[in-house]
Amino acid sequence: MSYRLGVRWGPRPETARACASRFAQMLATLAATHPDLADWRRKADTKAAAYKPFCTIPPRLDELEAIFYQARRFTSASHELDPELGFATAAWNGRDEPRSLSLSLNVGEYPPGRLYPNVVELTGLRETNAQLVNAVVLRRILLAMAESWQADWGVVETWAYKGLTEDANQKPLVPYGGWLTYLSRKFAENVTLPPDVHADRLSDGGLFMSVSDEPFDIANPIHVAKLDAVQKALAPVQRSTSEAFRAAYPS
Repeated sequence: MSYRLGVRWGPRPETARACASRFAQMLATLAATHPDLADWRRKADTKAAAYKPFCTIPPRLDELEAIFYQARRFTSASHELDPELGFATAAWNGRDEPRSLSLSLNVGEYPPGRLYPNVVELTGLRETNAQLVNAVVLRRILLAMAESWQADWGVVETWAYKGLTEDANQKPLVPYGGWLTYLSRKFAENVTLPPDVHADRLSDGGLFMSVSDEPFDIANPIHVAKLDAVQKALAPVQRSTSEAFRAAYPS
């Protein structure tokens, strides 16, 4: 089974310099958390190019700012620079399976009509990489990424979960829960903690919830039932988010 870890937040215009500063903080924290997160390489079409360093470690702010400047996004139709689309870049850790990981960033976005356009994701998390893929280490990573980017929410999830993730109109219910779930203060205040799910109120007012100490297993009915309970607990937040979006962008 594999998992992905991601943090998300709403529209927020930020400069390349601001994104570089947040990314530098995140990279430094990840490097101190686990050796598989201490070295990043470029995403490229050839093997030789894909082993070139993504950036200097420890990261240099001026170098990261240049990377984000080069990662500005353009409209697909006119190929013109569109500041609302922010920056998009990606890297991988240069490891062989099962330790290979990918890191992707879409940040500094503020397009109209999108709830959570900004996302930083870590993918390729495999259960066989037990030193990394465990609740203790992933909690540190999730909270570090959320803090660096001042994210609204984040999860460690698996696509195998087929619980209630969409509304009656087949729109995603957001924010949604996962094996591990982080909610910022603005969401945490409206959540009643689900029974039998480990939850911590954080010092900044946020909330962290964990379905299980061991990796989430879709074949384990206890794990699934607890994740269902997390989704149910998030229903009031999902409704208020949906209502606010419809009010801002009426159809």
